[in-house]
Amino acid sequence: MSVLPVGTVTFLFTDLEGSTRLWEQSPAGMSAALPRHDAILRQALADHAGLLVKSTGDGIHAVFPSAAQALAAALQAQSAITSDPWPELAPLALRVRMGLHSGEAELRDGDYYGSVLNRAARLMAAAHSGQVLISQTAAELSRDQLPANCRLLNLGEHRLKDLARPEQIYQLLHPGLPSAFPPIKTLDAIPNNLPIQLTTFIGREREIGEIQALLEKTRLVTLTGSGGTGKTRLAQEAAARVLDAFPGGTWWVELAPLADATQVVPTLSQVFGLQAAPFIDLKDLVTEYLRGRQVLLILDNCEHLIAECARLAAHLLQHCPQIKILASSREGLGIAGEASYRIPSLVESEAVQLFEERARAANLAFKRTPANTPAVEQVCRRLDGIPLAIELAAARSRLLTPEQIAARLNDRFRLLVGGSRTALPRQQTLRAMIDWSYDLMSEAEKRLLRTASVFAGGWTLEAVEAVADDPAALDNLELLVNKSLVSTEERGGAMRYFLLETIRQYAREKLFDEGVEAAGKVRTRHLDYFTRLAKTSFPRLMGAEMAACLDELELEQDNLRAAIEWSIETDPISALNMGALLPSFWGRRLSAKEGLTWISAALKRAESLPDEQKAAQAYRQARAWGLLGQATMAFQLGDNNNAWEPIAASVELGRGVEDNELLAYALALGSAISGFRGDIPTAHAWAQEAQQLASRYHFLYTLANVIGMEMFISVIDDQPIPTGLVETTSRAARASANPWVMGLTLTNITRVWSRQGRPAESVALLEEAIGLFEQIRDRPMANMSRSEMGHLLRGQGRYAEAAAMYAETVVNFKDWAQFAAAAHELECFAFIAAAQGQLRRAAALLGAAEALRAKNGTNMTRIERREYDQAAAKLRAEMEREEFDQAWASGRAMHIDEAIALATGKEDSTGVRPAVGGRNNAPV
Repeated sequence: MSVLPVGTVTFLFTDLEGSTRLWEQSPAGMSAALPRHDAILRQALADHAGLLVKSTGDGIHAVFPSAAQALAAALQAQSAITSDPWPELAPLALRVRMGLHSGEAELRDGDYYGSVLNRAARLMAAAHSGQVLISQTAAELSRDQLPANCRLLNLGEHRLKDLARPEQIYQLLHPGLPSAFPPIKTLDAIPNNLPIQLTTFIGREREIGEIQALLEKTRLVTLTGSGGTGKTRLAQEAAARVLDAFPGGTWWVELAPLADATQVVPTLSQVFGLQAAPFIDLKDLVTEYLRGRQVLLILDNCEHLIAECARLAAHLLQHCPQIKILASSREGLGIAGEASYRIPSLVESEAVQLFEERARAANLAFKRTPANTPAVEQVCRRLDGIPLAIELAAARSRLLTPEQIAARLNDRFRLLVGGSRTALPRQQTLRAMIDWSYDLMSEAEKRLLRTASVFAGGWTLEAVEAVADDPAALDNLELLVNKSLVSTEERGGAMRYFLLETIRQYAREKLFDEGVEAAGKVRTRHLDYFTRLAKTSFPRLMGAEMAACLDELELEQDNLRAAIEWSIETDPISALNMGALLPSFWGRRLSAKEGLTWISAALKRAESLPDEQKAAQAYRQARAWGLLGQATMAFQLGDNNNAWEPIAASVELGRGVEDNELLAYALALGSAISGFRGDIPTAHAWAQEAQQLASRYHFLYTLANVIGMEMFISVIDDQPIPTGLVETTSRAARASANPWVMGLTLTNITRVWSRQGRPAESVALLEEAIGLFEQIRDRPMANMSRSEMGHLLRGQGRYAEAAAMYAETVVNFKDWAQFAAAAHELECFAFIAAAQGQLRRAAALLGAAEALRAKNGTNMTRIERREYDQAAAKLRAEMEREEFDQAWASGRAMHIDEAIALATGKEDSTGVRPAVGGRNNAPV
């Protein structure tokens, strides 16, 4: 593609008018005619140095180095299209409208941006079929180089849709072109009182299209949304786009300044210049005036006068059959025939564009760059894509960089002030915008909004009913939804409710304005609800409902964090209980490291309780469960040494508090930790005790887990597998009906079968295990099973396949802080390298693995140690001592990312160049 020109250029926009009708009436003819239409345009561009920027539906967007070249191309194309009889479409014909404008536009990523394009597109939209419209700038630049027999007809100054500055518009005249057209389609052509816009309108093309479609089908469309979402501006833009459909005019009625419902009808009458007359009701006078007119009324900002606006709209729609109404309000009018359209937040690309344009208006030196774009995007996200909030933030660009603005958004209500002095007072600060909505609410609605602020990441109806402690919570919640303060979304087969973060921060301030004690009571009810949820989830996580339960908890992850944070501050025993109930969730869906942080904080906080409280049974039991949770998280991170102390303490406390489920669970986990630490006698002893308890009390999850663990201990200890243990493990796993236990059991069985020379069957079992873990979206366990698959493939000499598997798993182990597993994966890469004769590489990888284990205090299992010692001894025998020591030392000095780059054969940003080949490799 040719290089697009920069500097002062001229843009040509074209559009095939009436294409939908042509396709409906003559689809075959259009299929034949369109290629010729496209060829005519392409030839005109080629003949006059034009370049196609993009196709725009049934038209083009092209750019030219000069206005004269663009005008000549437009004349050539329009003449050819106009003179063509288009026999394929007879008696119809193709007709194209065109617009040209010159100026400087920003070229970025192969496309142009800026107001110059908007003006060219609006000129094209104002033209009729067969007409070429030209801006004053383009006319001045081309006036001395017009093609023969051409002249420019001055059509006067016109306002174009969504453009602040009026445009002097010219029509291209030539004997080969039609010259007689109706008045061009600008804001001045049809009666209206739409305000002249001083800023450009950004995005919202999808929303405008949907609003236009609704206006075609219904007579009352109400745009709803919370404050600052741009209802007024969107209504005005949508109305400007449909001016042609309302020859009687489009009339904007601003209701925001009104304080009294009795002022609504007089305000409407003033728009039409109607005055009260003796003995004639003003509403009847307006009704009679509108009765025969095809008019679009825009009733803007109805929320504080909602009842009167609803009555007026119903009356006018009933008595004036040709009018349509486009209303804006924070809630629908609630009358028959209304189509309510909720305005969404801006998508990120539109929000960023809005910030950029408004920031540049505030500070001409502002420029969005790759360096500050992440901060701009963060600002837009944290402000929920609310246009007014983004504009207020962008206005701060006079003093602050995007990074500084983003850093201050935690105090957004102090930061986002200083809007336009000509705007309504409620649009000059973010707080005033929300105050307007809040002040219109009933006390019950305000109370529920304050309560909802304690939720994080949304909530369910059951949750808000429990936390609000209000029998009318459902009714009040519906009112908040109707007022656009609460949004809804169906997730997991149930409706969830959300506050935009800006609204949530405001409501949270209002909650604390009620006093610390009142706010604390609401947060405690929130904690109580989610503690109950965690308790009811625990047995479900142990059985067949595990996947569904994990999905439900994942929806509540932010609420669970908020609850445990509050409990650590106010009720450490509840924090211990909740923390102990959630390790299965943290480890499988979130982060074992995060879970460990929460549980450790709860244990530390509980230690500060008075001695008499710590002597109570409830405390000792909660502490035992908390220690079990701490050990579970450390074990999932592969930190068996730091898992040992809490699991030993949990077992000891468990024996004293007579909690058999706790003790069985703790013994089973302790058995696994002991096995990995090389304490095989303790591992077997605790596994047998856990198995007895689980059998006696029918703890099926623990029973299946511990039987499988006994088999795994035999594998890692490199001991024979007891007869019948595989079958016993499989039966126990099936009895538990738990997909996680079944996946772990299958993985453990493959470890046995691979030692027994059954690789094909082992691969099939591992694939099934991976499928089970993926079913419950347990990425760490699926990753572990994939690592086992790598071991199987490596054992069969399928080194390339094994290395590909390890390349995926080692990165995950590293990212999840499972450093023991990551170290072993590096060792496996070393074994492959040694088998392929890449000796220096193998020695370096062993050195890197050894350093990683030393740094994180992780030991090898007996079976891992055996393979490692054999490989290291073989390398030492095959390499010169100095050569081995140098490679080993270079590996020990590597960062883990460098070691992974070496292992996987990929050079990354560290600049590591992986060594390949045998003895003659370049130094590592």
